[in-house]
Amino acid sequence: MLGKYYKYGALYPAILVMLGNIIACIIIANEDFESEWLTADFIITIIIFMAFANAGIFCLLSATLFYNNQPRVYDNPWYSALAWMAAPGIYAGALLYKGHGDIFIIGNTLPYLIALAATFIHFRQNKNFTLPS
Repeated sequence: MLGKYYKYGALYPAILVMLGNIIACIIIANEDFESEWLTADFIITIIIFMAFANAGIFCLLSATLFYNNQPRVYDNPWYSALAWMAAPGIYAGALLYKGHGDIFIIGNTLPYLIALAATFIHFRQNKNFTLPS
């Protein structure tokens, strides 16, 4: 049952972010890029690699939401919220703090936070959720 929430909270945002980065790379590839050290191809490679690594880290850290299968965690809303959001939230906070408003970091971080928050709210309001036996 929690796999559905993981899919909507981590995997779909990862796909969305990767598509956004591919579109950004297409735009970058069509621009005139002038630099002695960096080429447009190198920048595109770095962007795709960084976005893929970021998506992997968020997906890995978001797996802690499966702790909500434990009755002790599910029954306590604070533990449930921590299991759902703490690890990816700390990682996202560190990225946003170090990024100082960089559009690349914001664009690669906020979709995960929005999706995780929305899925957590939906999860807590879902009265049909039953813990596995």
